[in-house]
Amino acid sequence: MAFRLFRKRQLEPAVPAVEPLPVGPTIVVDAADASDSESAKEILELLELELGAMIRQLERAANSVAGDAEATAATLSTIRQRTNALTGLMREIDVPIRVNGRHWAGFRTAYKL
Repeated sequence: MAFRLFRKRQLEPAVPAVEPLPVGPTIVVDAADASDSESAKEILELLELELGAMIRQLERAANSVAGDAEATAATLSTIRQRTNALTGLMREIDVPIRVNGRHWAGFRTAYKL
């Protein structure tokens, strides 16, 4: 899924803005430049591997969170069903208790039908 975002893309050749100059003498690349470019390629390959591992780790975490969310939703649904079953069979009464016109306490009870 996420690998499509980080796939290597083929570079399209750029259209030259000006006429290319005639080919001149060839440039000689010494061994130091070649080893630098090889080490840069190795570093890029290692970074790509590390990035791929991080993406896989994120995908596993996302799947775990999604699975936990489904389990939580199922648990909440079960709780609601059990609560509705209980409240459907029971009623509740709340009555304030007043002493000398002031609220002193409350009485609360439930009964089955």
